[in-house]
Amino acid sequence: MRLAGWLVVVRSGTLRGLRGASLLAVACSPTPPAPSSTHALALGEVARVGAVSLSAQLVAEVARAQRVHARAALAALTEDALLAQAAPSLRVTDDPDVRCASSTALARRVTLHLADEARAMGPPTDQELGTVAVIHALVPRSGGPASDRARLILAKAIRQAVSSSTSADDFERRAGTVPATGVMLRIELVPNFGADGEMSEGGQIDPSFAAAAFGLSSLNPVSPVVETPFGWHVLRLIDRTTPDARSIEQRRHDLAEAVVAMRARRVVDSLRRERRERTDLTIAPEAEALTATVPISQL
Repeated sequence: MRLAGWLVVVRSGTLRGLRGASLLAVACSPTPPAPSSTHALALGEVARVGAVSLSAQLVAEVARAQRVHARAALAALTEDALLAQAAPSLRVTDDPDVRCASSTALARRVTLHLADEARAMGPPTDQELGTVAVIHALVPRSGGPASDRARLILAKAIRQAVSSSTSADDFERRAGTVPATGVMLRIELVPNFGADGEMSEGGQIDPSFAAAAFGLSSLNPVSPVVETPFGWHVLRLIDRTTPDARSIEQRRHDLAEAVVAMRARRVVDSLRRERRERTDLTIAPEAEALTATVPISQL
């Protein structure tokens, strides 16, 4: 059993800072939208354009992100909503770039919504402030001729084999019995780390890996297949510690945003995993080579 040697992570993977980005470009229009009382507005709404609801929170976020007055943000949002209504008749919505931009905007809103829900769960619990140690089986992205699809299938087979494992040694034994033709399977012990991914012995854990690990318990000690930039993992909880009583309140303050990000990431990863199972997803084997030949516009 080896200690994990793959702990190299880009720290920008968390959901922190999403509030600072706006998906809309706001023109500083000096002319506010004309007030209308045709329809009663719901609680929290400041305007409605057809079926599009503009909330006070959205207006405030856009005004803050674009550094304009709320009146100018509301005017721009209203004008955008009005123009957007013409998109279907002009067949703008058929444009692949528009569909991609719409999909991206919706995805960002989902992550923002989940971050809000994670924050609404309250301060970090004592358990979230502790550390966990896990053993995991890694099907790496590189090494051997196997395709990504074959590697994912292997990871699922390992998950099935270790689902009833009773210890780290039993996990390792069961995982090792799964045929791994063309893949360099790795089974490693990962020492204690916190919700922020910081390891007790130094190093940084991938955010999705850390979120999955903190979702484990004695009643549910084995994770589903977890995808990270390194490959596909199956984790088993080995140890969980709680913080020292003398430092717990300081940790509750220091790790507040990290815990919110971890909670949200766990739900995002679960949703992504669920949608992959239910969605017909096809990626050309030569996709990387094809995109490498496309010239990138110079800004």
